[in-house]
Order: sequence, then structure tokens, then C-alpha cells
Amino acid sequence: MTAEALYDAFKVSLAGGLLSLDRTAALQTMVSRPIVAAPVIGYILGNPSAGLIVGAMLELIFIGDAPVGRYIPVHETDLSVMVAAMTITIIDAMGLNSGVESGRRLIAAGVVAALPLSLVAMLPLSRVFHLADTFTRRANLRFFNSAQGAVENGVRISLTMENLKGLALFFTTNALALFLVSAPALFLSRLIFSRTGLHWRLLPAFAWCAVLGMAVALNAVYTDKRGALVFAASGIAAAIAFAFL
Repeated sequence: MTAEALYDAFKVSLAGGLLSLDRTAALQTMVSRPIVAAPVIGYILGNPSAGLIVGAMLELIFIGDAPVGRYIPVHETDLSVMVAAMTITIIDAMGLNSGVESGRRLIAAGVVAALPLSLVAMLPLSRVFHLADTFTRRANLRFFNSAQGAVENGVRISLTMENLKGLALFFTTNALALFLVSAPALFLSRLIFSRTGLHWRLLPAFAWCAVLGMAVALNAVYTDKRGALVFAASGIAAAIAFAFL
């Protein structure tokens, strides 16, 4: 179980590191958005349908948080990667990816049980991704200043190589942050949720996640709707607590 969790963490970290490059460092084709990143992780871990559900939910939640100017938002790519990975790992540990029930019902049962727990567990740890992003941006600023100084002083340097250094740093810091979080998270998910029958008891928490997503999307379109966010977040916490009573 330990080796499998580490192997999954390694795959998730590499894929997440590559996906995160699209966020601000390169291309920016939107493949770093949750609606794309989470299904990619689902495909890698053998459950693309669950990844798609996770991605759709998280896309709503993070749709209004954009990196504008000097503002560094929540790292929605790394967070989506981890929530998808943890959700699918819990589904696998609970044995909901095989059985006599129909595939759609199994996927629904698994996501209902695992998504709220994964989201609540990963939100505090998203600070790790935020710190890694902040460090990378500051380090890349030093790369830029060094290259600019070399050009101004007439020193011949390869600007392509300087850009590649920045991309390599973005990939390395994101992949490392993802591995440091995913290795223990996926291991504990397999350990704790093995043969645990939460299933449909967490349906209210899943429903409140959807309410939270709609509230955030509403807040992105209109202004001064933060009361709805607090209301929805409180509902998720209450529903999770009720499921364990």
C-alpha cells in the first residue's frame, strides 16, 4: 500500500507540475484550470469520470479568483490536482471502483463520500502551494533582473536559456510541493478509508459543496455576496460533522 501511494504521488506530482506551467509560466491555454486539470489526474489514476466531477465543482469555486497584477491567488491548479487525487484514492480504498453495482452509481457514491472530505482536508494545505508559487515568482524576478543587467552591460547571454531556467524552476517547485503534500495524503487516505462505508451519508456535504460553488460563481459575477459564501461553507462543515455522528 505504501509503494502504491508513493507511485501515485509521483505520477500526480509530475503531471501537476506540468499542468501548473500553463497557469502563468508558459502557453496559458487554460489546461491548468480545474475543469481540465482534475480530469487529467483522474485519467492518470484510472477514474476520469470522478476527475471530471471534481473539476466541474472546483471550477465553480475558483472561477472568480484570478492572478491580476501583484495579487497571488489560491493555486487552483495544484489544489485541484490534490483534491482529485485524494478523492479518487478514497474511492479506490473504499472499494467503490469495482463491484456488482452499475459503474455510474459507484462513481456517484464515491465522489459523494470523498469530495467534501478531500476539499476540506486540502484547503489548509493549499498554503504550501501558495508559498511555493510566491517563492518561484520572486526567484524568477531575480532571473529577469540578472538577464536585464547582462544585456545592459553588453554581456552575451542566451535569453532562451534564461526563460527555460524560469520554466524549470516553476515545474520543480510545483512538483516538489505536490509530492510533499500528496505522498502522506494519499497514503493516509488508503489507510484510513480502506473498507469504510461512508458512501451516501456524506450526500448533504456534497450538496453543500455544489452550493458553495454556485455562491462563488455568483460572487464573481455580482458584488458583495460574501454572506452566501459563509453560509455555504458553514453548511459543508455541518454536513461533514453530521455524517460522522
